[in-house]
Amino acid sequence: MGLLDPGPEVIVLLVIILVLLFGAKKIPELARSLGRAMGEFRRGRMEIERELKQSYETRAEVPQEPPAERAARALNINTKGRDEKELTDEVLEAVDLASKKGAVTVAKALGIDVEGTGVDELKGLISEKLGG
Repeated sequence: MGLLDPGPEVIVLLVIILVLLFGAKKIPELARSLGRAMGEFRRGRMEIERELKQSYETRAEVPQEPPAERAARALNINTKGRDEKELTDEVLEAVDLASKKGAVTVAKALGIDVEGTGVDELKGLISEKLGG
């Protein structure tokens, strides 16, 4: 028998303590307040779950842009009429020549965590992400 599974003795003891602390007339009011609070919590949880589900469904419907295209856009490289391989090569070349700021911009566009990461490591992670 744990704290979440109290026996009848514990429940009787809690009721006696509540009656002594608040009086018999306050117990129904406390129970109503507790019930309302639980209902509000349940409604809030359901609302959050609904919003998360809706957000996930919306995001799933949007076609994802290829990584090389996202990286090229972050570097202001023209993507029109270019295939993935061409973009990847140009992005990797630009990242290789880029400062830390440029590498961080591309890494963020690709969803790479940049905290505490050096320039060379960032460039390696970008190359891995692009498959180059």
